[in-house]
Amino acid sequence: MKNSFLYLFVIIVIFGCKKGPALLNTDENSKRNEIQYYYIDPGILTFDHADSVEAQFMDIWWTNNLRPNSDTSNLFMQELGAIRYLVRDSSINLNNVRFKTYWKYSEINIKFDSIYTHLVYDSAYFEWNIFDEELRPVQIISHNLFGETYFSLYFAGVLNPSILVDLYEVLPGVESCFRTILGSININLMPVNPYKKNSTHTYLIVPYIDLAGSIFYYFEAKGTRIGLIGCWDQRVAGEYPYWWEEGLVNIDFMNYRE
Repeated sequence: MKNSFLYLFVIIVIFGCKKGPALLNTDENSKRNEIQYYYIDPGILTFDHADSVEAQFMDIWWTNNLRPNSDTSNLFMQELGAIRYLVRDSSINLNNVRFKTYWKYSEINIKFDSIYTHLVYDSAYFEWNIFDEELRPVQIISHNLFGETYFSLYFAGVLNPSILVDLYEVLPGVESCFRTILGSININLMPVNPYKKNSTHTYLIVPYIDLAGSIFYYFEAKGTRIGLIGCWDQRVAGEYPYWWEEGLVNIDFMNYRE
């Protein structure tokens, strides 16, 4: 796991965001035993396709399994839904702050040798038919990179690209196989940083990142029982909150799991 102090330096020097919501307590002297927990009735939560996909994406990242597990995905969706509902009336809209990593799910890239490249172009490459249908590409797009031909393979549903790479890199004719990387995302700080602590999950959520100073929300969740541990606006409060070392663990874990 990477050094937490490195991330502390990166976050303080590089990142920032807009001013945080007035309703949230940013008192640096708050103590954890004073935190108020809220039970959010699951019946009032509503979810859309984006919520489901986000939870499934988090699931395959968390477990490193090929496919999402419905129980795990549903738990993540409930907890994030309850967190967003809890702060729904604040000036920060967490509905648009989504879990992501630096790689894309359900997408890999392959370079074939010259013979098999022609077979793929002619739709005559059938070596991946050894896999179940859901593990075969539904779309193939070719790219020319530095005079070499690569193919991007896209799959239905939410699948772990690391496992897909393991499956596809041993097929006949494959010279290289790798995930699609999102270069615009800084892997040292993601918008949603989850971590498991005892029987609960903690979420360090960063709604905005810019040069002026970031806002960090730190939540504890057990199902739809949500506690807002703290909110830190770096532009307003210069000293670290008492929970900051815990929050750094979330950032470390996020990068370790990459």
